[in-house]
Amino acid sequence: MSIGNLMQQPDGIPQSAESPRDGSEWVVGSHNFCDPCSWFGDSVRVNDEAMTDSGDGLTWTSAHVDWIDMISGRMHNDDIWVQIQMMLNPGDPHGYQVIVKVDGATKTPCPVFTETGGDYWIDWDGGKVVFLTSQAGKVVTVSYSYATTNTFYLRPMPGKIMAIEDAEADISADCVMTDAIAYSAWHMDPETMTYVKDMEAVYKRAGQIVTEARGAYPTFIGIGASSAHKQIADIREFRRKSRGMKFDRQAIPFQYSTVKWLRASYMQEVRVYTPGGDKLDGEHVTMTFYCTEKDE
Repeated sequence: MSIGNLMQQPDGIPQSAESPRDGSEWVVGSHNFCDPCSWFGDSVRVNDEAMTDSGDGLTWTSAHVDWIDMISGRMHNDDIWVQIQMMLNPGDPHGYQVIVKVDGATKTPCPVFTETGGDYWIDWDGGKVVFLTSQAGKVVTVSYSYATTNTFYLRPMPGKIMAIEDAEADISADCVMTDAIAYSAWHMDPETMTYVKDMEAVYKRAGQIVTEARGAYPTFIGIGASSAHKQIADIREFRRKSRGMKFDRQAIPFQYSTVKWLRASYMQEVRVYTPGGDKLDGEHVTMTFYCTEKDE
């Protein structure tokens, strides 16, 4: 039975049902501000660069460090970012891949987190390739992407409108805040065809982040790493060898009372970065945005 447009249960209490959100959900995790090998936003592509033999025929170096790693999970949903790069750049759909050739023949990398099972393994931070057998006297070339700035961009896909509903900061217990963290909103000025900053919030101290947060979740203990891996002192080597977390992490939620909209047609975007441009010390600092995207 019903009264007007309200459906009723058998006991006469009006029945209601929540409608699903209009659009599709997209959880956008930023790169790691402690790890330049995840800073893909302003990365530069290099094709077929001749590498330099370090002297033993095994280790070969490139002209740049901090190669972008989009295969081992340094980025949340790294496979999605690879697909986006290829979709938006049909003329150069490199997908941030590393391609190593010896005398023109493409070689096979070892599976991630290993140094066996292929022709070579990658030192992403050092911009190096380490072969399992000597390649002395041969021509070794490499194609790769390398980090420049640590700006993370949050943009709606072409033809879409994005609603930012909530956000969260994830910070490892060993993090040292060596720079501020800036959050800004931008749009394209159609007259000058340059980006204009609409607002910027700069968090100069960790305490400012805590003040704005709506509390904190219980601490996530460092999981997924063996005891031997946790003993690795160099965090770069730890990332290369382990799938786990070395240190505990604190997740800090920010809940917005009003939805923040970004329109592709206005070329609106959100940027997160450190004003000094340097990485933060420690294992992990990321921002996560909980969004809904739909057609404009």
